[in-house]
Amino acid sequence: MYEMFGAAEFMYHQAKQKALPREVWTRWKQTVAWWFHSPGVRAWWENKPAPMSSDFEQFCDDLLRTETADQQAARRWELFVTGPESMGTVGRGGESQSGGAPADDGKCPR
Repeated sequence: MYEMFGAAEFMYHQAKQKALPREVWTRWKQTVAWWFHSPGVRAWWENKPAPMSSDFEQFCDDLLRTETADQQAARRWELFVTGPESMGTVGRGGESQSGGAPADDGKCPR
């Protein structure tokens, strides 16, 4: 996580110096805002292992205050990471699931 934010910090400073195309910075800014939709990333930010430049930290803190969470994007990410079975939503064949992940049968997933 620190490496991703370190890269974003570098891009932030490049954009401030006009050394980065606007559309590239826009993509990085949207990426940082998207990551902050995750409560785990927000918690990491508040407890990061080392400080970053004060202006980048202010930029991120402003994002946290002003950006509204995209709940659908957060849910899509959670489904991607955990799989639909873990959320009790839809199984591989499209059928409804009532519980957690299927038992491990020792086979590799497809």
